[in-house]
Amino acid sequence: MKQAVLQLLQRYDEVWLEVHEQNIPAKQLYLSLGFEITGRRLNYYGNDGTALMMRYKKS
Repeated sequence: MKQAVLQLLQRYDEVWLEVHEQNIPAKQLYLSLGFEITGRRLNYYGNDGTALMMRYKKS
């Protein structure tokens, strides 16, 4: 699965996403794929949760 996502990412120069700060499995997956945390959006989710803004940039 991870390899398939990496192949898909190679089609794009840059990919942005947002993930709930407390979604540890998703955050770890994105970081392992090469995404970096670029910022935070406080109170972004209905439960006052913070969203992490993440970016993947093809090297």
